Amino acid sequence: MNGADGVTTTGSPVSLGGTVTIGLANVPNSALQNSSFTTVGNNGITVTGSPTSLGGTLTLGLSNVPNSALQNSAITVIGTGTVTVTGSPVSLGGTITIGSTGVVTEQLTGNTGVATSLSNNINVVGDSSGIQTAGASHTLTLSLANIPNSSLANSAITVDAGSNITVTGSPVSLGGTITIAASGATSVYDADVGSASPSASVLNVNGYTNGVQQLMETYGSGNTLKIENRTWWTPLVVDPSSTAGSQGTYTTIGAALSAATSGQNIYIRPGTYTENPTLVAGVNLIAHSPDPNNATVIIQGTCSASFTGSCCLEGITLETNSNYALSLTGSNNTKVTCKNCNILATNNVAINQASTNGSSSLWLFDCYGDIQSSSYSLFQMSGAGYFSIYWCYLANSSNSNNPNICQGTGQLDMHYSRCMSQIETTGSSAFDLLIRHCQFPFNRNLTAIVHGQTATGFNYVQWSTFATGNQTCITVASGTEISLHFNNFETTATNALSGAGTVYLCNNTYNYGSSALSGLTNPLYEFSEGTSEQWLSESGSTFTAISNVNYALESGSNTVTLPSSPNNGDIISFVVGVSAVGGTQKIYTPSGFINTATGSSSSGGYIQSNVIYSTLKLVYINGLDWVATELNGTWTLH
Repeated sequence: MNGADGVTTTGSPVSLGGTVTIGLANVPNSALQNSSFTTVGNNGITVTGSPTSLGGTLTLGLSNVPNSALQNSAITVIGTGTVTVTGSPVSLGGTITIGSTGVVTEQLTGNTGVATSLSNNINVVGDSSGIQTAGASHTLTLSLANIPNSSLANSAITVDAGSNITVTGSPVSLGGTITIAASGATSVYDADVGSASPSASVLNVNGYTNGVQQLMETYGSGNTLKIENRTWWTPLVVDPSSTAGSQGTYTTIGAALSAATSGQNIYIRPGTYTENPTLVAGVNLIAHSPDPNNATVIIQGTCSASFTGSCCLEGITLETNSNYALSLTGSNNTKVTCKNCNILATNNVAINQASTNGSSSLWLFDCYGDIQSSSYSLFQMSGAGYFSIYWCYLANSSNSNNPNICQGTGQLDMHYSRCMSQIETTGSSAFDLLIRHCQFPFNRNLTAIVHGQTATGFNYVQWSTFATGNQTCITVASGTEISLHFNNFETTATNALSGAGTVYLCNNTYNYGSSALSGLTNPLYEFSEGTSEQWLSESGSTFTAISNVNYALESGSNTVTLPSSPNNGDIISFVVGVSAVGGTQKIYTPSGFINTATGSSSSGGYIQSNVIYSTLKLVYINGLDWVATELNGTWTLH
């Protein structure tokens, strides 16, 4: 190569391993400013550039040098100032050595891949087999993507864990190994699903998820590896435990409800859950307890519902926590069913049915309720919805006298249940009360039903039993009405029933009282198959009979006086009970006659029997006589 103006060249072509040295020393800056030099070399070597002292560059172009000429050659570039190297001098095994003293600021482009150098970094250029490198902040990243599996057979790659080390690729697919030293690792390893956060000397394996539900999770501590299987028949399992092997998929009922969709069941493991779940349409809460008769899933708080749709709670204890345990509100058609649940009023009224939608409903099936504080009742109703109670026991362990208030335009249905607390209807709206096949066995001094609303609703009490101590069984306020059919009333009160409202009576029985119906201002009698209202007297007594009432004459002798001003068609029936054995039963008429098929009594006379099971049915006809239309056993006229 030829030098000029202070540029000297020494050396010989590199085809046989020689070197090229270009000296720019001793060239005056003024002579070299903005100048350029071209040295034409053999075999395509071109040198261009300008002095570097004033910002020029020197470029060595090796692009046309045959590979055979460069075999085992070496080109050394001392990194000073701004240096650019282009070409492929290492394609046949040669090397490029870059001195790292100084700052490399330009881009190094190799056979394949791109390495972008930054301050104080050394980047290694990859090759065509798929190895790429990159780095930042004193790091080195090796990308092994696209490496053929065949080239990695039985290979081994060892990476010592350090700050910000990332390894990608599959170098072990044919038997090689990757060893990662976990000591001191601080990064989070993200796998296909889930995540694991390793700590010193601990290896965590990522879990498996089904949608958003993590079904497999790992835990490690002290050089251990624990795998917890959370694969349930449902993704919604609630368990308050945080112990591996005992967890559910959620620790709170509220979180499970937030994740659930209509048609799913949430299974709740035993525990006490102090929270206020908002129920979701189509999502059922089911206690997952080994003993279905022992409700060990306890919700202390308010389960509230105002959705459109239905849901079910099963096998759960609902306990008040200074608020309702179960509350229906709003104007939507909300339907909630409780099966085999316990409902406890510990420090508040337990159940609130306040929905204003006339089709909304709350159903209790085979449930147990208890008033555990005498300051509260078990339930209350307002609004327009239904509250239905079937096969339930509503206890009152605190002997609370606070009534279960029912008002609004809704309806209480109680069937085949036992209720130990008072029910009271109130307000000016037409509330409906329907009670069938129920028991109110208080055996203490408390009226069972106070029917106090001032509007006429659909109110029936049928086939039920009442025992109210020395208190009236049912009171009926003026302005309302109720039908009482086939019930049994037991009380030592003067009046089994009382009030100024309209009471429709049919085939009820009354025990103990001496004037069971005299407290009613407006009784009306309905008949079923020719029978009338009944009153069973359990002790020998003297009394005036009431029209359209059936009497069982028990316990020794009884003296009965027929009504003095009966109406045409009034009916009174008598039967001599087994406990009256040895006694005499006398039935007097204050005026008129008692007529039988065999004759009639004198005016003011009586008919008598002393034989048990004798029966007598008297009908008042034509405003004159009591006619015996049925007479069985032994009766004599006097």
